[in-house]
Amino acid sequence: MRTPFIAANWKMNTTVSEAAALTHAILVAIDRIDGVLKFIFLPFISLAVLKKIIRVSSLKFGVQNMIFD
Repeated sequence: MRTPFIAANWKMNTTVSEAAALTHAILVAIDRIDGVLKFIFLPFISLAVLKKIIRVSSLKFGVQNMIFD
């Protein structure tokens, strides 16, 4: 049977410190969810900071590299 997954992103509309705060809040919220794979797609500009936060969790991550209007 396939494992369901949830994924989230928030585009590139945050500063690095705002993105770090949002990531911490997401980690607290999703810690209560079991039985699914959890992904987040990070803004490229915040990657260096956020990957350090996420590494200690079960959350998987990808990176956004562009946006189209």
